[in-house]
Amino acid sequence: MNYIYTCNGASATNAANDAVMFAADQVLRMEGTSATTTTVFFMAHDGTLDADKIVLTHASLKNKEVMNACAKMFNMQNKDGFVIMSGFDTLTPEFFPINNLDSTILVTDVVGTQS
Repeated sequence: MNYIYTCNGASATNAANDAVMFAADQVLRMEGTSATTTTVFFMAHDGTLDADKIVLTHASLKNKEVMNACAKMFNMQNKDGFVIMSGFDTLTPEFFPINNLDSTILVTDVVGTQS
């Protein structure tokens, strides 16, 4: 099973939902929620639909490209068992490996929330 990891903010542990990991096989759907945001909805651990989600902020009108990059990421096999969508290391700015899959999407923020 593959997992998607994302963290947001100055620290992965300073507030609820700053760092979350979702099972890639629990993706329910992806939706362009505005011209500059795309939301990925997951089945929650308790079976609730659409309770868990990742919202990606990106270049205008790049929803399709972001969904394509997400689909690639969800299907990646990683020896660590998870793929990093966005991350944060001590003393460095937030980074977005998802941009490596399509340099035109320019993801600038990734926020994961879970129920």
